[in-house]
Amino acid sequence: MPSRIGPTLAKIVVLSFVVGLALHFFDIDPARLLDNFGETALMVFEKGVQFIQWAAKYILLGAVVVVPLWAIVWIVGYARGKGGKG
Repeated sequence: MPSRIGPTLAKIVVLSFVVGLALHFFDIDPARLLDNFGETALMVFEKGVQFIQWAAKYILLGAVVVVPLWAIVWIVGYARGKGGKG
């Protein structure tokens, strides 16, 4: 048993809240989680893949602007003698 139960209990409550929000995001309720654990795991995987597919287009869209700007800043810094650090 931890010697400082208060901070440990607070950490458990906060972590439980975060996990609960994540499960709610995946539309998982406790009864269904326990009844159909295998199907729930598959559903979480599918939602994760959907999220990655959704996020990828925005990452690529932003990269079209960010990567060339970063390259220009890096080249200018290298040309000024900073050696391209960063």
